[in-house]
Amino acid sequence: MLSKDELEIPKPSPTPIANPVATKPPPVNFPTAAPQPQLAPALPRDVRPRTEPVEAGLLVIGNQISFYGEIGACRRLVVEGNAEAKLEKCQDLAVAETGFLKGQICAENAEVNGRFEGDLVVRKRLLIRAKGHVTGTITYGEIEIERGGRVVGTAEARDGASAKAGW
Repeated sequence: MLSKDELEIPKPSPTPIANPVATKPPPVNFPTAAPQPQLAPALPRDVRPRTEPVEAGLLVIGNQISFYGEIGACRRLVVEGNAEAKLEKCQDLAVAETGFLKGQICAENAEVNGRFEGDLVVRKRLLIRAKGHVTGTITYGEIEIERGGRVVGTAEARDGASAKAGW
């Protein structure tokens, strides 16, 4: 059997403390809120200053863009992509060489360098460029077709920009 001296745990010898003020443990910082998930980085922005002024009333359907819908009014519509639309009031319409426009369109002036299909009413001047193709029912005040431009369908001339019914 073991004696009482053998069962005692030896006590460590006291060590001198160099600086008694610095003996406090460092404070523990507990988070006050749950960690926030990291958001995906924002898409890089083009930070170059715009060189051209923004035109009020301009609607551009860009290349490789498809649009389907109704446009109440705009000052200028430029179609570089594909659009199927009903447009009741437009001062100037431009269908670019890469553009395709289908629908019912009423405009003051129009220039077609791409393709148009549908009903087109142009109160003043319709210009069909050399690569332009217009198919459907066309009503115009005056028309100019460059060599190579095509019109397929019904075309009717009206007195330009008159206040007659139907205009």
